[in-house]
Formats: sequence, C-alpha cells, structure tokens
Amino acid sequence: MQAESSANLFRTDADLDRDAARAAKHARSKDAGAPITLASKPLALLVDGDDAWLAESGFVVRRLDLRVRPLLLRPPGCQVL
Repeated sequence: MQAESSANLFRTDADLDRDAARAAKHARSKDAGAPITLASKPLALLVDGDDAWLAESGFVVRRLDLRVRPLLLRPPGCQVL
C-alpha cells in the first residue's frame, strides 16, 4: 500500500529534526549567490581572469564575464578537447 502523503506515515524525532534543519538551510540560502543557468549539463569549466569558459554537453562552449555575468561569446561548432 502506498501512502498518499507523508503525514500518514510514522516519523521519528530525528526525521522531523532533519526536515526542520533542511527547511531552515533552504530559507537561509535561497537568495545566496548568483547561480549560472545552463541549457545542458556542464562538462568543463575554465576560469581565466574575469572570464569563465563553460563546455556543455549540448556541443556548446560559452564565455561568461564573471564581473557582470552576461554571455559574451557562443562560438558555433566548437569542440572541447
């Protein structure tokens, strides 16, 4: 039998404490940093000064300016060695 919600299951105090700690961590860190959104899985990252070169699994190489974060260059047909 599958439970439709976790409220119907027996939960230990340790489980409840872990869930509370995870919720508190999520609340603290949800606005921290500035993540980079990628269209596909990252394969390699090379930081060169203020630029970052990202190789993605969708056969794409991107150059990002780490100071202002816009996409600077997306050369078509690039291969990552």
